[in-house]
Order: sequence, then structure tokens, then C-alpha cells
Amino acid sequence: MFQTIKNFNIHFNSLNERNTIGSGDLVTGHVSFELTKETKITSITMAIRGKASVSWLSDRTRKRSERHRYSAKLEYFDVKSFIIQDKSASGKSTKLQPGTHMFPFTCQLPLGDFPPSFHGMKGQIVYTMTVGINRPWNMCKEFEAKLNFINRIDINRPILGAPVSGSNSKKMCVLCCFSGDVTMKVSTEKKAFSPGETVKLIFGACHWTSHQPSHLWCSQ
Repeated sequence: MFQTIKNFNIHFNSLNERNTIGSGDLVTGHVSFELTKETKITSITMAIRGKASVSWLSDRTRKRSERHRYSAKLEYFDVKSFIIQDKSASGKSTKLQPGTHMFPFTCQLPLGDFPPSFHGMKGQIVYTMTVGINRPWNMCKEFEAKLNFINRIDINRPILGAPVSGSNSKKMCVLCCFSGDVTMKVSTEKKAFSPGETVKLIFGACHWTSHQPSHLWCSQ
């Protein structure tokens, strides 16, 4: 199929050696693309979004059909602006000639305690920039690029030097019969760690509570 817009690229100006961004940063760069013919552009928009999503299946039961899928989404921010201002209200459009075109952009990220980028088997935290090219009598053509977002934390804060702990329980089955709960408690010496630092996990008391008269306890 003949394409009017080709070789679209979103380029970010690097803020540091790792090419990361964080809360409150000024994101700058440019978009470039090639037009194969004279094209009217009503506007070029940009949106930088931060969002998280999770999705997983419940544990297997005796009937596979009883498994359920759980999912949730959370939006941290959605910052929108124009790279080329929309002039459609006045009946005017920007007419671009065939060839390569380049337009700079600038966007200020909001301040906040946003988590870093993450990709896992059951969830992800992503920060993206979406550029939309709007043309008369055409659907908006969108292009997306991912941002490497980090959360800059001062690990020397006293509150982050305090230990943290948590526990979890799981139901155990033997020969398809419910036999009891297994509970384990794990803690760390502090809350924050630097890249390359070894994280020491401390396993506390764990126990199995059975519906039988006996109880199994273990500690480490």
C-alpha cells in the first residue's frame, strides 16, 4: 500500500549517560519523517503518559473452567501538547512539501513519586511518548516511543535505612484435599539499595497450620 508518511522517528536529547528521565525533567528532542507527496497537516500532537497494568490468572482448581483472569490499570500522568498548533478552526492547514521534515518538541514532566519503568510476566510500568499527525479527511496517524523512567531517591534518608518485612500465606493441598496453610515471613536489613549492592534476605518464622491435630513449625 502506498504510504504518504514514511521513516517516522522520535529522537530524545539525552539528559545523562544512561539516557534516563525522571520526575520534573524537561524532555526535549525532535520528530522527523518523510512525505512522499504534498500533504496538508492540521496539527501534530504529542502526549507523554505514565501508566501501570497487571493481569494474571487465578490458581488452578479441580475444574479448569473455574480459573479467572484478574487485571487492573493505573495512570500516573498524561501530559499533552502541540508540536504544530491546530489551525483547523480558522480553516487553515499547514501544507508540507515532499521530502524530509523535522520538528523540535519540549515537554515538562510533572513532579511526583512515580515508580521506575518495569516489565514483568504479569505486569508492567511504562512511560511512553505518542505523536499524532492529523490530516484533513484522514484518521490520526500515531507513533509511539518508550521512555526509560527512573525514580531518583536519596537512599541516605534515615527512613530508608530502617528494616522492612512482610509475610504471605498459601493454601496447601494433598491428594486434592485441603490440608492447611503455609505461612512465611521475610525481612531485609533496610528499605533502599544501590545498583550492584547485595540484598540480604532474612527468613523469619514459618509454619504450617494443619486441620489435623498436629502443627509443624520451623524457623531460621
